[in-house]
Amino acid sequence: MPGEAIGQPLLVGEADLEHELALVSSTAAESSAGAFGPSSVMWRIDKEAVIFLGAGRALLLQLAHPWIATAITQHSRTLADPIGRFHRTFNAMFTIVFGTTEQALAAARRLHRRHAQVSGTLAEAVGPFAAGSRYEANDFVALRWVHATLIETALVATSSCARRSPPKNGSVIGPKLGSSPHSLEFRRTPCPKAGRFLPRATSACGGRMF
Repeated sequence: MPGEAIGQPLLVGEADLEHELALVSSTAAESSAGAFGPSSVMWRIDKEAVIFLGAGRALLLQLAHPWIATAITQHSRTLADPIGRFHRTFNAMFTIVFGTTEQALAAARRLHRRHAQVSGTLAEAVGPFAAGSRYEANDFVALRWVHATLIETALVATSSCARRSPPKNGSVIGPKLGSSPHSLEFRRTPCPKAGRFLPRATSACGGRMF
């Protein structure tokens, strides 16, 4: 199980990525509708401007993970240029969600290549993570954590402020958070109720937050 050995990254390699992108292509209704399509809950939620209000919240949740906080400190200008990080994150996210299938796949590949350049070691022990333990931006558990913060924050922002809350028992075409890189398959899954998504994601890591 990913995260079973604390501090031992489980990388999502290029072959893993292409395996998942092939699944995305096979489930996409048509190129112009993209990976999700206008009838998906993902479109209904992410089209709301209110999700921008959750950007700071999502970033703080991401920084709660020692690997991600260290990677941002050592490889990113996020702390010096948070607005730039804001634009880069939403540009990638909106391209993947609202772009054509080809645009979404290209954005995913660019993000993977960028993450492949980000790695290092923890300077000091943080919780269960030992000093000197290695982190990789393409680590499965780290990717799952960032994904969970974005989805859960969008749900919280929308249900708290939007005129229409996301359906409690709806469905969304999206990656299912499982226990291995190959479990990130695109399939129809229940839309989680806001506030319960992160606990489900962490339980998939053996009950640990990370």
